[in-house]
Amino acid sequence: MKINPEETNIIEFEITVKGINRYNLKGYIRIMIDKVELGFPVEIGSTVMKIEIPPLTNLLNRELSNGEKFPVRLDIDGDDKHLVPWKSEIEIEIPLEVDVKFKEEISNDSTESDELVSFDVVSYEVKPVIEEVIKEDVESNDKNSTERIMEKVLREDTDNKKSIKSDTLSSKLMLKLGL
Repeated sequence: MKINPEETNIIEFEITVKGINRYNLKGYIRIMIDKVELGFPVEIGSTVMKIEIPPLTNLLNRELSNGEKFPVRLDIDGDDKHLVPWKSEIEIEIPLEVDVKFKEEISNDSTESDELVSFDVVSYEVKPVIEEVIKEDVESNDKNSTERIMEKVLREDTDNKKSIKSDTLSSKLMLKLGL
């Protein structure tokens, strides 16, 4: 029997009970992993036994490997009797999963992120029109001038389909604003 250790596994057995009162039965499936016995209760119905094995990865302090095998048995108790109607092995079956993420270097400092955005950076001189706006704003001591200048530069930049290297723009603005 194969089980996925990362998911809840449901096992069902068909049963026929004779010579013992079915309503007095209690059952457990027992799995021996690394000298530790894990036991999970069995729901006993009139014709079916159902066992729910929770994800084993949540119960163990180690990773299970694909193909590992462990002994398993079904214990049934009732009317002062102990029965082991089934013994076998479970085999760990980890589904094949490949997760690929595309990553690019954004700047000289390599940054890891699940969502990376790339763009081309082109440096160029601030246009004379922008320089004139900066000069007017500096002379008028307008507190919102930097924001207005950036909007104008970016608007013209979008129209020209170019990009501005932010540190170049920042240094030019700081020089013009006297900072």
